[in-house]
Amino acid sequence: FYPVPEPYVWEESFATGYKNLDDEHVILFDAVREVEANKNDQAIYQHMIDVYNEHFRNEEAMFSRIMDGAHDIADHRNRHLGIMNTIEGAQVPIGQDLLDFVKNWLAQHIKNTDFDYKGKMPTHAGEHVVTDEHILEVEVAVREREAL
Repeated sequence: FYPVPEPYVWEESFATGYKNLDDEHVILFDAVREVEANKNDQAIYQHMIDVYNEHFRNEEAMFSRIMDGAHDIADHRNRHLGIMNTIEGAQVPIGQDLLDFVKNWLAQHIKNTDFDYKGKMPTHAGEHVVTDEHILEVEVAVREREAL
């Protein structure tokens, strides 16, 4: 069990080493915070659902290329389906219990399930390497969001 960050922002301990996925994870954290601040806004809630769906499609396209059974692709997809079934059925106003569930789910999912594909996916020219530059870019993006 990993702690859920408070305030709820992506930070370096969530880095998978794949810049595009880390950038999308930042967006997922942001979307949950946006819903939390606007629990009665169906459009903002729908945006959260949309970014989760888009991220899962992108991530699944990447991890589906892992060869030799090094990652449990079916289990990972089922975990995505499970959270989507939970959030797609909710209506505004969104309850804090659901938001707390989503926050915890994402924190646990990244560190327990997504981390299993670290270093296993085919990449382009070093894309999977977490560089100091990448960490700095994400930290700057997180600070800019916190300043809003």
